[in-house]
Amino acid sequence: MNQILKRIKNKIHRYKGETLAKSIDIFLTRKCNLRCPHCLWLLKDKDFFSNYDMNLDSINKILSYFKNNSKIKNINYAAEGEILLYEPLKDIIKLSKNNGFNVTSITTNGLLLHKKMDLIFENLNSIVISLDGYNAETYNKQRGGTEDTYNTVINNISNLVKERDKDKNKNFKIELNCIIGRFNLDYIEPMINKAEELGVDRMRFGSFHPTNNDKSIYSPIYLGEKDVEEIYKYLMSKTDWNTDITLPSLYGNRKIFWCSMLSEMVVIGAKGDFSPCCQMPPDTKYGNFFDTPNSYNKGNAAQFRRQFYFAKSYNELPLSCRECPRLSPIRNQFSSKLKIWDSDGQHYI
Repeated sequence: MNQILKRIKNKIHRYKGETLAKSIDIFLTRKCNLRCPHCLWLLKDKDFFSNYDMNLDSINKILSYFKNNSKIKNINYAAEGEILLYEPLKDIIKLSKNNGFNVTSITTNGLLLHKKMDLIFENLNSIVISLDGYNAETYNKQRGGTEDTYNTVINNISNLVKERDKDKNKNFKIELNCIIGRFNLDYIEPMINKAEELGVDRMRFGSFHPTNNDKSIYSPIYLGEKDVEEIYKYLMSKTDWNTDITLPSLYGNRKIFWCSMLSEMVVIGAKGDFSPCCQMPPDTKYGNFFDTPNSYNKGNAAQFRRQFYFAKSYNELPLSCRECPRLSPIRNQFSSKLKIWDSDGQHYI
């Protein structure tokens, strides 16, 4: 009976275009110390970054609302920029935990890790570091900065690993992330080698997501492209990697449209604007928490989900969902412990 009631409840929420949220993504700042050319914020607006922070009173209001009006227990703190530029981060994590929320990980560009080691190890279980390059030349091409910028990030990661390997931090997980598209397809193997050299736990590759559908400069990689398949066959023929690996999701034909982001998450920007998912910049058209706290389940946000939920073909999906890594028909992962590759879709070998 409980399963029947659950299915009925899910159908009602899908019909209304609502999310049965299990977690919240909150962007704390619009500050950034890099200017990555493939950044989704800069692709939206070349002057996007500013000195804007979400203040403590605003965060208190968000925590209080969801504590009293939902069963959400997990919060992911992120940034429309670089999260470690947000000075009160330690206080915010503590405040969240005191209110019964779980905060376990953050994503950072790594430039300020050397100044935040205590915050990281005392308050988190893991960290994701965006490293879109395996040497100074490739890094600067994809993330901006100078050779010193790259060296700072690499030294910070190396020191983080050393600190992690001390007994008190041995369960802490360190993951690198690199965005891959046709513009840097040749980065994959050298990035894996760099991850192994640094001694991190996972090398995860994200797929470039053209949310504005402009592929003139940056374009994704697709299932069925010969050069892509050859690279994947080669990589997956190797089973001696010493780090876990997640290869880039490939875009292509889909038969089932399901997205945990849309159906299980609330995303709030630094100025309180909502977004249907973290792959899309928050926008006033989806509502604003400080105007109407529950507008994430109404209006344009609900209509966006309804379009997704009831799409029967690729062309019926919302434009920004048509080439999204979360809808990829395949994902290939390697377990360094088991020494095997696993695919949740079509196999390449």
